Amino acid sequence: MINATQFLENMMQDRDMAIATAEAYFAGADDLLAKLKSAVASKDFPALKKSIHALKGSASVFGDTPYLEHLKKLDQLSKAGNFEQVLMEISQLHDFSQKFDQSLRLFIKGSAQ
Repeated sequence: MINATQFLENMMQDRDMAIATAEAYFAGADDLLAKLKSAVASKDFPALKKSIHALKGSASVFGDTPYLEHLKKLDQLSKAGNFEQVLMEISQLHDFSQKFDQSLRLFIKGSAQ
């Protein structure tokens, strides 16, 4: 779930800017997730670290969410060089991402009315 209050505060209470930011997130998130999956498949740890960090940055504007917290955990693990732990934890990322996306789409739908 997104933190709508915090997200709107980050957007200076501007719903149009919030919707535009959410749409920009969706435009880039699939590419970032694809890069992350590719890095995992090829065991390219530097690319994996970069992808995790980029996703964390993209998600941070929406406020504190379980998705962001999981990305922060992955980012810390990757910075510590713990590749095996990152691979174990990354399996949960898809679920966090889906729930986050659903919540964000509901926010957009509710804001557009």
